[in-house]
Amino acid sequence: GYSSISSYTTSASASFNAIFINSYDDMNITIHNGEKYLIDATHLTEYGRKKYAENVANYIAEHERQR
Repeated sequence: GYSSISSYTTSASASFNAIFINSYDDMNITIHNGEKYLIDATHLTEYGRKKYAENVANYIAEHERQR
């Protein structure tokens, strides 16, 4: 399921020393609120794009603080 894919992606990105941002989990996108974030289950709505950008910006800021 999704959790095993997320786990695999996290470990794969770590093995390449790459940043992985799990926006679905961070933004708490679920089947119940997906329409708020996604147009067609893949592409972000305007609101989803804003929240995605905020999530990435917050992750980068936190990553920089920890360096």
